[in-house]
Amino acid sequence: MRGARMTRALRRTFDRTACVFRPLSDGTERAVYVDIPCVLSRSALTSAPSVRGAGEALCESRYALSLFTPPEVWLRLGDRVTVSDKSGRVYHARASDSVRYPSHCVTVVEVTEVSVPASQESAEGGTADQEG
Repeated sequence: MRGARMTRALRRTFDRTACVFRPLSDGTERAVYVDIPCVLSRSALTSAPSVRGAGEALCESRYALSLFTPPEVWLRLGDRVTVSDKSGRVYHARASDSVRYPSHCVTVVEVTEVSVPASQESAEGGTADQEG
């Protein structure tokens, strides 16, 4: 697959939207992208948090995912990212620098929190504000 065909094929996998906020030198931030199509992926190069023993809390609450966006959308180290899916789940993360390809961009994001809609909390067995 080449160029435009690859881009179209990848865009069909974009099942989420992201908003990206860039930190400014005065301590504030500005929105640089709003509701951009994207997809999150856990690759072999990222790892999930581990539990030390049965019944123990997660020893870490941060984990890395790969964020795929259109090629014209690239992020900078430290950008704040929120990724939403159709169920209302929102992943809150910080970005690395993007790697750009002709068909897409890939950015590793460190997820620090996952917000779950109230309707999903009871189905998931509690009030889970974080996912790991």
